[in-house]
Amino acid sequence: MPTATLVLIDRLTRTVRELQVPPLFLLYGALEDNKVVWTDDGRYLFVGVESRDLNTLTVCRVDPQTGVSHKVLVDRNDKPLRPFPWTSKIFLPVGCGGQIVLVSERDGRAHLYLYDVASGKLVQQLTSGAWSIVDLTAVDARERAVFFSAAGREPGRDPYLRHFYRISLDGGQPILLTPEDADHEVHLSPRVDAFVDVYSTLSQAPTVVLRESTGALRSELWRTRPNPLVERGWVAPERFCVTAADGRTVLHGTLYLPSGKEGFGQLPIIDSIYGGPHRCYAPVRFPGEGAGGAMALAQLGFAVFVLDARGTPLLDRGARDATWGPNFGSADVVAADHAAAVKQLAAKYNFLDPERVGIYGHSWGGYYTVRLMAQRPDVFKVGVASAQSSDNYMYFFSNDRWYGLPSKFPESYQAQSNLPLAGQIKGHLLMVAGDADDAVHPLNTILMAGALAKADRNFDMLILPDLNHSTTASDGYVTKRTWDYFVEHLLGAEPPRDVRVPDIGNEAADAADGNGVCR
Repeated sequence: MPTATLVLIDRLTRTVRELQVPPLFLLYGALEDNKVVWTDDGRYLFVGVESRDLNTLTVCRVDPQTGVSHKVLVDRNDKPLRPFPWTSKIFLPVGCGGQIVLVSERDGRAHLYLYDVASGKLVQQLTSGAWSIVDLTAVDARERAVFFSAAGREPGRDPYLRHFYRISLDGGQPILLTPEDADHEVHLSPRVDAFVDVYSTLSQAPTVVLRESTGALRSELWRTRPNPLVERGWVAPERFCVTAADGRTVLHGTLYLPSGKEGFGQLPIIDSIYGGPHRCYAPVRFPGEGAGGAMALAQLGFAVFVLDARGTPLLDRGARDATWGPNFGSADVVAADHAAAVKQLAAKYNFLDPERVGIYGHSWGGYYTVRLMAQRPDVFKVGVASAQSSDNYMYFFSNDRWYGLPSKFPESYQAQSNLPLAGQIKGHLLMVAGDADDAVHPLNTILMAGALAKADRNFDMLILPDLNHSTTASDGYVTKRTWDYFVEHLLGAEPPRDVRVPDIGNEAADAADGNGVCR
């Protein structure tokens, strides 16, 4: 594992000073900036250093004038830490650094803890309960308040909707600053005295308002009218709940249906899957874009669903850890949850056909497309897997956060590989890769093809030049071939030959690629 040494460069004198903190492991090839934070006055720098097994985070305060560091706290868990989302700060100093606020999952959910820097002692746990911090946004030292986004705290609301809160550093309950029953995307001012709130749901178009830091409404800036979309036949996706295969965990997802679905008869079902353990995938914001172009695919006469199964964020620890380590590739978790969702959706909607089911995904979604077709061939009959990692041991960065160290948990890496499962695939499978993929090497697709050939399985494969990881997801030709594959093998129809599909935008491509957070 490559490591980095932190140095401080004085831009005026051009002197370079090495900071006396332990080496930082470069899990993703570069330093994660959510673990390096300055105090308000620039006097101190706080640095978070993870242990090699990723079970422990040590936070140090560094004097940039001397490079000397002081260990403030150690956050230790029995499994690797799971920062969510990647871009959110894990800790923030209070003012000039006498105290520090930490996000920790030590009680099973992401919550806030206040520490005294000089002694390293816990002052108090600031938040608790069956809900999760999504973003530690800011600390107002003057008002002694913390601002954060969280999901799942408001009873009776979708637990994946973000709301914005403030809480006193001296204790008490969080104060809800965004009362609307919607997902709130917040942009806090640098002075922490006001914020812009962009809120929406799958069916409610965005409203943009300016609020005081107390939550008081200052003005409405914009209200989107969805009329042009509605006039073109747009139908809002629906949120749904199903029970996981464990019989206990409630899972949430988003269902896309074609406009005028009554004219289509029984609809084949398609599972748009991502499944990466570091993010949620099912959209909750208007108009429901992303999720691998699920909305567009549905218009061809399919019911397309997106499910956040066990192993993904915002669930309790038991549900999140259901896919950890040796259980990562278990047929009893992700495959079982998605199969259970197909069965329950078909029982709820009598116009869905559980005998004609497809699945598709990119990156982690490509991996799971192949895996679920192998583990549940009785359910998933047609699949399109793009940029798949057939064996995550070959991935360009470490997956130790999800599997454990290879030296301690070799069985995790043996269990997760798709290559030994090739002989279990019975349906129609199209594999797609870009030859310039900079994240998942196309060798993964070629090796999977070799395993399928050795197992004497029929499959289709498409290797395209000059496409990297993101552009494979956004390429219009790949989208068209995906649509064609499902039209041919699920609808039993001849795809049109004279249709040209444009490339999709960067935002939608990032969603398909697994970048982004929880929308």
